[in-house]
Amino acid sequence: MDSFGKFAARLPGALAFALALWLVASPLAAQEGPPFEGYYVVENGQAVGPLPASEMQARLRDGRVTDTSLVWKKGMQDWEAARFRPDLGAELGPPAERDPQPDQTVQDFGRYLAGTWTSEAAQAELPEVGQVDVVSTITFGTDGIFTLLTEMSSVAGAPQPMTVHVEGNGTFTLSGATTNTVTVSYLGTSLTKVEGQAGAGWPDQLQFDTTIKAIDQGTFFEDGSTYRKVSQ
Repeated sequence: MDSFGKFAARLPGALAFALALWLVASPLAAQEGPPFEGYYVVENGQAVGPLPASEMQARLRDGRVTDTSLVWKKGMQDWEAARFRPDLGAELGPPAERDPQPDQTVQDFGRYLAGTWTSEAAQAELPEVGQVDVVSTITFGTDGIFTLLTEMSSVAGAPQPMTVHVEGNGTFTLSGATTNTVTVSYLGTSLTKVEGQAGAGWPDQLQFDTTIKAIDQGTFFEDGSTYRKVSQ
């Protein structure tokens, strides 16, 4: 987290402020609210919410939220499939009636991850910048080397047009694997560049852990984003 904080401090003020808000809103910072209330749901690669209880129940009943829909609310450690939430699972009905699709079972995460993955395009709201499109691409090598590129671009008509590129590379290790999740530890360097600004950018150390959840052979979920494999 210290490295992440130093990285944020070098970003333009609007982006640093947005990252600070993200840290304050971390699921570790609050307790869960009432049943059905305040959920975010991943739809078409984007987090929608927080939803009021009435809207969440309506989505459960009409099938827009299913067993495998990924959900999160304040107080949860991570995103989960709806069927694992007691309040949502009860609304979905007994497992025998739902016939849920199982998550991918992975025997060797090194082989599973090897290749290039790209996140589904998502949007975020940044103060003073407005809506930005966010896309990340990461390549895992069989030799434990990774490269990544994250691009954040303000949408047309934004009050402060901006495009930010974050490039990174280094090594990764895998630990704590279950049948469908694994912890990935990254260690390397990053370089942040703001398009149109002079200078070489802001270099920093890149060091963090994250949990990857395998959805199927070509899809995984990580930190609120859905990634799809684009090449081996």
